[in-house]
Amino acid sequence: MDGGFSIDLTSDGGYIIAGCTESFGAGKEDAWLIKTDAKGDIIWTRTYGGTSYDCFRSVQQIDDGRYIAIGRTASFGTGYYDVYLIKIGPETGIEEKESFPEYFLVSQSEPNPFNYRTLLKYKLSQNTRVHIVVYNIFGQQVRTLVSKKQDEGLHFVLWDGRDDFGRKLRSGVYFCKIQAGDCTETKKMILLR
Repeated sequence: MDGGFSIDLTSDGGYIIAGCTESFGAGKEDAWLIKTDAKGDIIWTRTYGGTSYDCFRSVQQIDDGRYIAIGRTASFGTGYYDVYLIKIGPETGIEEKESFPEYFLVSQSEPNPFNYRTLLKYKLSQNTRVHIVVYNIFGQQVRTLVSKKQDEGLHFVLWDGRDDFGRKLRSGVYFCKIQAGDCTETKKMILLR
């Protein structure tokens, strides 16, 4: 189950939403942030957490443009649930806490929307295992694009709007989940046939 618990108006007129997701991320439930523009279109999403249950209950933008999110974690700490507090950058949702390495940067796929194919670029600052999967709007996996260990540096992957069996998918919204080591990011892609 996915849900939001807190929303805050951001300095650019958009919104930042805090909550939890079981559809994306590394654990049973992951803390989830969604940044939108003023119209509600998603700019970026990011999941945080480990292999257990993690959730954000509140998020606020602070004076320097960054965000502070607070919630609970069962993946980290010393107790059954501990306080989970992070500070993240304003543009990408990359956490600025040292316990989560910033070795993973992902650009929005281009073009977006697309009708033939779209290109996703990502950069690794160390060798790590990368898993990139496309999901439909119902959270069903439709295509695995990458599942292997990759060297540090800039990487590119094309998606042609087909599923794992080579069938053309219908027009609609799809989500590309990119996982590199402990970091996960999700990008929205719009296919127009």
